[in-house]
Amino acid sequence: MANSAFKIEKVSIPVPPNKGGTGVTTITDKGVIIGAGTGNVTTIAPGTSGNILKSDGTNWTSGAGAVSDISVTYDSLATDLIGIVAMSTSNVDWSAGAIFTKTLTGNTTLTFSNYQLDKIIVLEITGNYSLSFPSTVDIIAGVYDGTVMNYITLHCTTSSGGAEEVWGSIVQRSTSSNNYGYFAGGILNGSTYTATADRIVFSTGVTSANTVSNLSQVRGNLAGLSDGATYGYFAGGYTNASTYVATADRIIFSTGATSANTVSNLSQARGNLAGLSDGATYGYFAGGDSGSFLATADRIIFSTGATSANTVSNLSQTRRYLAGLSDGATYGYFAGGSNGSYVATADRIVFSTGATSANTVSNLSQARGNLTGLSDDVTYGYFAGGYTNSAYVATADRIVFSTGATSANTVSNLSQARAYLAGLSDGATYGYFAGGGTSSNLVTADRIVFSTGATSASTVSNLSQAKGWLAGLSDCAV
Repeated sequence: MANSAFKIEKVSIPVPPNKGGTGVTTITDKGVIIGAGTGNVTTIAPGTSGNILKSDGTNWTSGAGAVSDISVTYDSLATDLIGIVAMSTSNVDWSAGAIFTKTLTGNTTLTFSNYQLDKIIVLEITGNYSLSFPSTVDIIAGVYDGTVMNYITLHCTTSSGGAEEVWGSIVQRSTSSNNYGYFAGGILNGSTYTATADRIVFSTGVTSANTVSNLSQVRGNLAGLSDGATYGYFAGGYTNASTYVATADRIIFSTGATSANTVSNLSQARGNLAGLSDGATYGYFAGGDSGSFLATADRIIFSTGATSANTVSNLSQTRRYLAGLSDGATYGYFAGGSNGSYVATADRIVFSTGATSANTVSNLSQARGNLTGLSDDVTYGYFAGGYTNSAYVATADRIVFSTGATSANTVSNLSQARAYLAGLSDGATYGYFAGGGTSSNLVTADRIVFSTGATSASTVSNLSQAKGWLAGLSDCAV
């Protein structure tokens, strides 16, 4: 066998890359090695905490940069989306946070800066002074009430310079751990009119006399409505002398105190009318009589409490003894009543325009008057009780708000036939039908469970005295 020949070559230290080495004697601790062809390797140190290794197309660097996970998490939100800003001035800097807090110390006009398209912010503002917004803001629901905390939601829909636009809504925090409903006025047995008010505590369903809420004058055949947050209004009716009145009383929900509020008086004295509300901006009193049947509708502006005739909202026919209810957002319904004969007619009012017209799909299942209505504020409304041309009834009709269709709903029938009663709702769980009667007045209260529509007697909710021709309203529902 031939002898093998080996060539021994001397290699210098450090070993260069073309000899299988790195070309360096040390490598930076925790550094990332970067190749350089036949040149010596280099390294990149980790750098600042949170850095990533990224390419600029030619070289690698350590630095801040986008990550492949682009999902939104609380930790990844910018300060201007999670920050809470205590406002020291009247300016709202949209880029500074998501929630802005302020207590007014005087009449205030807000200014806005750094609008951000499609951003939604919330102002938490209190202070019993007037609050004004920039001309770019359109408040589409609610009014500022300086006596309580206001939650003002603002949505920037246009942010370009000179053409900014913001939509907003205002709601208030309840000043009480309980919410309440109020039954007021009416006629006692013996045809004696009363100013008495009863209050129902929704957390327990218990009803009792509440003298601070009594009306400013004795009267029955009146109507009630509520803005669902701050004030309720009892209007119209007639007194012991069978004198029709235009009187309006306002109840302040934070205290329960009721007093005459002349700016809210009806445009004409009348009784046997009905009321309903959109829960934010306007309420409507419609129909009734003042010696003759009426189609008249009055509108109350919740921001001022001022009431005036609103002819576009007049009923499609003159009638009294009708009932009203609302879905709290889009439509209200006046149904039943009498124009000499009892009718099943239903009129629908469109809240965006205030226009009222007959809506036959919403007609009652039978002609009747002296009934009452209430709503869960979302899905269904209920018209219950009343009198037909020949008999008192326990009938309940349910209106489906998504379609406006009304039909008999026997599971919701009253526990006993009666007319001249009143209804109110907590807007979430229960509604209550109370009082009324047949040959004599009753204290009876029935409770409807909104989740099932089932109605049954609720003795704990009975009125403090037997009466009919009363009115009801609630501080947390229309």
